[in-house]
Amino acid sequence: MKSTINEKAPVTELIVEWKKGSSTSFNELFEICYQHFKHEVRKQKLKKTSNIKQLDFCIQTTTSIVHDAYLKLSAHREQTVCNRKDLYVLISQVVKSILYDQYRKAASQKRNSSNNLPPENLEGASSELLAKLVLADKSLSKEKSRCNNVLNLSLFAALPVEEIASLLNISVRTVHNDLNFAKAWYLDELSA
Repeated sequence: MKSTINEKAPVTELIVEWKKGSSTSFNELFEICYQHFKHEVRKQKLKKTSNIKQLDFCIQTTTSIVHDAYLKLSAHREQTVCNRKDLYVLISQVVKSILYDQYRKAASQKRNSSNNLPPENLEGASSELLAKLVLADKSLSKEKSRCNNVLNLSLFAALPVEEIASLLNISVRTVHNDLNFAKAWYLDELSA
């Protein structure tokens, strides 16, 4: 099983120190996550097909996404982060929030050829798509919260299925089933 954070790293100890107010501990904790996160964001950006133009325009550089994640995570000291699972859940929430914010910002800006925004006929579709994504996320979270957690950990924290299974104390097969259910849920919601 490939781990995203070095198993020997004192993650729990760093979390405890971060909760006490140590910025040094937070920096060490973030550095542990940084290289993996940056690699996964790049990998996801390379997976995009050229046919999907609606989402291309809102994705900033990998460094920008990681920087925004650092700023948002540093402000979450008060949030309950007691272990590796809590940390990954927080990371997935923060990254999802960043991507949604980027999408909203890009969709709301006027067409400008210098910043690669979509043509005007895609702007309305982009707002509708974002609304459907948010609705699908909320409804899946309400109906099947574990499926939503599995999807978020997979997509936004870039965790492999083995690590998700370990964090949530479920089998790898259950992770695959939950991912398939969540994907089908989103497809159904987006096609409505």
